[in-house]
Amino acid sequence: MFADFAKIYIKSGKGGDGHVSFRRELYVPNGGPNGGDGGKGGDIIFQVDKGLNTLYEFRHNHNYKAEPGQEGGKQNKTGKNGEDLIIKVPEGTIIREAETGKIVADMSGDNQRAVVLKGGRGGKGNQHYATATMQVPKYAQPGQKAMELNVTLELKSIADVGLVGFPNVGKSTLLSRVTNADPKIANYHFTTLNPNLGVVDLDGGKGFVIADIPGLIEGASEGVGLGHKFLKHIERTKVIIHMIDAASVEGRDPIADIKAINKELEAYNPDLLKRPQVIAANKIDAIYGDTNEVIDGIKKEFEPDIKVFPISAVSGKGLKELLFYVRSLLDEFGDEPVVYEQEYDPFEFQDNESLPYTVEKVEDGLYSVEGPRIERMLGYTNIDSEKGFMFFQNFMKNNGILEELEELGIEQGIVLSSGEQENEQILVAANEECKRICEQFPKKFHWMCNVDAKNQTDVYKRILACKESGAVGIGELMVNQRLDAPFLQSVFEVAEELKLPVLFHMSPKEGFQYGVVDGPGLPLLEENLKRYKGLKFIGHSQPFWHEISKDAPATPKERMKWGEGAVCPGGRLPYLFETYENLYGDLSANSGGCAIMRDEEFGLAFLEKYQDRLLFGTDMANCEMTFPLGNWLDEQEHAGRLSRSAYEKICRTNAEKLFHL
Repeated sequence: MFADFAKIYIKSGKGGDGHVSFRRELYVPNGGPNGGDGGKGGDIIFQVDKGLNTLYEFRHNHNYKAEPGQEGGKQNKTGKNGEDLIIKVPEGTIIREAETGKIVADMSGDNQRAVVLKGGRGGKGNQHYATATMQVPKYAQPGQKAMELNVTLELKSIADVGLVGFPNVGKSTLLSRVTNADPKIANYHFTTLNPNLGVVDLDGGKGFVIADIPGLIEGASEGVGLGHKFLKHIERTKVIIHMIDAASVEGRDPIADIKAINKELEAYNPDLLKRPQVIAANKIDAIYGDTNEVIDGIKKEFEPDIKVFPISAVSGKGLKELLFYVRSLLDEFGDEPVVYEQEYDPFEFQDNESLPYTVEKVEDGLYSVEGPRIERMLGYTNIDSEKGFMFFQNFMKNNGILEELEELGIEQGIVLSSGEQENEQILVAANEECKRICEQFPKKFHWMCNVDAKNQTDVYKRILACKESGAVGIGELMVNQRLDAPFLQSVFEVAEELKLPVLFHMSPKEGFQYGVVDGPGLPLLEENLKRYKGLKFIGHSQPFWHEISKDAPATPKERMKWGEGAVCPGGRLPYLFETYENLYGDLSANSGGCAIMRDEEFGLAFLEKYQDRLLFGTDMANCEMTFPLGNWLDEQEHAGRLSRSAYEKICRTNAEKLFHL
């Protein structure tokens, strides 16, 4: 049985509670806390099932709940995570918040799987709460609450072409003639009670999907007839075919019918009239009298705006010309289906407003944002993903947290686009996404652009367009090519002309890992520093920072490891910094931190000597760095081992000057 609407209740799994317990072992009379963490609650996930074409199953089951996480156990055992609940729906299903009608997710196009509700985070066991003054904590964190939501499911058919017309004009006959669909055909009104889809195969051309939309009559948009139930199925279509009875078998005026149908389409959704339309003047084999006179009258009324094709769905006359013309209209749109944007984020509308938070400056350069509202947000958000990061930023902005941070004096940051990479390990952050983040938070972020090595034409034009859009530099360059490759040379030439600094990630050899390639001793880098004296190069990653020491490793595998032990004087990197004023160093990604922190005496001297050309960075949103350079710099400055001048330049002013912030 066909059904295209359902209303259901969904609820994610609650996080398991943290556990309170203590070690009880022989000869250990005062064992510490060993309560384990609770497991994460299951997510509510909607997934497209290509084998489904109806929402009928949801008529019988209205409640969908994911499993809760289990409580933590003794001996630091973490509770089992609750299983995710995967709800399968037909492609084209729109999930809406029931009360507002706003779109939560559109299960179409690339969106084949959507996590609609996140399960609650598991609570921490009492092992986490032991301190020097509280050695027997009898408290554990409860699991995070589940999320719940009432939603409606609405199926909007995925079709390229919508076939509309009054009952009994021959839509079903046409569909059965040109596709593999087998609709019910009879000589009475409302034979078709459900939308029928079929695939049109064209000789020598691309096919397309066509949908027969039943029941459209005058007043359909207001609920007359069956049209009010099925108008939704035409919203995704790119082209509309008006099917009319040119022979007026039932005494209807075909011209008036088209105008009446368009009126109903406009009343339902005015945007539908912006779609290309075609008129299929059917039943020409049943016209008594001069066929040309009837068709000419219809053409005079609608052409050239709407092209008219005289056809016979029964005999097939004129169908080829009609279908190829429709194909040509579709080619102007591309193959991507119409997908509706998200309007409602479930987390955003959870009860967060009443939850407190605090914003305070801990010390220079360090700010603290704490409280239940923040914890709840982080429990539902993966900030390592691009989408999660954007949601995190919007949350901070909408709740006034960014404004409070600005008042406390928080500084700016630069967003890097990693560029197109063949290596699937690299998360591609497109130029447009970086630009969008910075436009949304203009006081907080600036961006650097990148170029796709697979497209080596119009390099100047593409980089210039980025600069004109606000890009302050190029990078992080990660294309797996030697530094003397023609493509990189063209990038450097443009960068020098446009006065855009270039940040590169260095790799030990081609095909080994992502990044521009140079050998031991960095000979290619030196050639480029000589050749492009007006271009500022910013070095980054292990093969670059290994060269701070004279005993830098030579094999690719060893060059990708972090350095160890005391720095041996006479390294190539100090020489390059001393010789070429256009060389800068990015201290991020652990590699820079390791180079400086592995030998504190040498590292501090290096920072002081080249304080005008070193830049602090994090490389990624990761607070748990193996070499926490930020904390180390703070400690050295506070202890007086690093001058205030060097500290401020490295942490802020060098970036301001280099990128003209």
